[in-house]
Amino acid sequence: MQYGITYKFRVLLAVFGLFAQSHARGAQMVEIRGHYTAVNLFGGRSPTERNTRVDFVATLGENAWMICATNRQNAEWEVLTFDGTNTYYLMPFSSHFNPSGADKKLFGTPKSDAALFGAINTGAHYSMPSMSHVEMFLPWMVYCLPPQGVSSNMPLPWSNYTRNLEAYGWRWNVTPSANGKFIGAFKVIRDSSFDLSEKNELLRSTLEYPRTAKDLNWLQTTLASRKLIPDGLEGATYVCKEWYKTNNMAIPADVEFRKNLFAGNAKKSVALQLISALKVDQIILKEDTIKVPELTEAAYVRDYRYTLKSENRLYPFAEYAQSGDWKFGNDQELLAQRDNYLRHGPKIGNYGFGSGLLKLSEKSRRVLVWLLLGITQVIALAILVRVMVETQRNKGKERNQGNA
Repeated sequence: MQYGITYKFRVLLAVFGLFAQSHARGAQMVEIRGHYTAVNLFGGRSPTERNTRVDFVATLGENAWMICATNRQNAEWEVLTFDGTNTYYLMPFSSHFNPSGADKKLFGTPKSDAALFGAINTGAHYSMPSMSHVEMFLPWMVYCLPPQGVSSNMPLPWSNYTRNLEAYGWRWNVTPSANGKFIGAFKVIRDSSFDLSEKNELLRSTLEYPRTAKDLNWLQTTLASRKLIPDGLEGATYVCKEWYKTNNMAIPADVEFRKNLFAGNAKKSVALQLISALKVDQIILKEDTIKVPELTEAAYVRDYRYTLKSENRLYPFAEYAQSGDWKFGNDQELLAQRDNYLRHGPKIGNYGFGSGLLKLSEKSRRVLVWLLLGITQVIALAILVRVMVETQRNKGKERNQGNA
């Protein structure tokens, strides 16, 4: 059923207009306006709780693209932009972080509230930084993931694969569209040949290495859950059921995506968890220029272009808070932060190391170690003296009793 843009979506477009700097003329673009619904059969009792309804606009250029989407139920919005080199993700901060009860000394914890949350990745791949209230993977997968961009063992984009090992160990079987630009259909099948040892699972390049014992326990749990899934299980399917043809182009106009939930062991069947249907309302050809959204308000940003592994440490991302422009990939302050982490941060395999020590210099850390050793010796000496005094006191009592 076709319908117009909702009021909430117009609000998003107005907000988006503040973010994006666009020129009146530029390269030819294809603007796709539509909607999609995600039905979670296990999400709640009412249709509102089970269904996520989203309106979107996808703008496709020759070497760049942009998707903005809003959730009808709660007006949550997200903007995903590829500028030809990097992918920028922007969304409200409060929907993804609650720093009030968090330990601000730990690396990766925002030090204060912000209005916006942003993330940057190299290349055109989508990565869910925390969670998505608009199921952003779906329009990205439909319009911005070409068949040649899918590797046979690509982690599942609808899962937070930076923090979830269930997203790995799957084989993609992809059927391209007639012109090879879009995905026509795919199946994702469980394939244990892509499994690694636990050590190497934790060192996957797209996974954030656990920094605490709690992180480690969660990853071990998701890994154990994945290993219960038998080979050959169909994890997800996708098919484009209708194409919109214009100017010698064929654009996906009606798409169905199904994700399955494994019941828990090899003897139980698969339970259908999620059905997503995407439909196009309008396609417009125009001349425009895609620009990266500005940080118009205070923003907390994670920049994954700075991820780096040394011999014994792994730096997950650079982080900063500011308004205005995003920082470049060679920012000297962020490079210095990374260098400090790779010198003094927690080593691989050390999950309980407090990040509050990261700011200490090597000399300060040596002084702290010697101070702790000194305190330990003083305590040990005090215990020894107390034992000797008690021993002498008991001997004195025995002598007094003998004389009596």
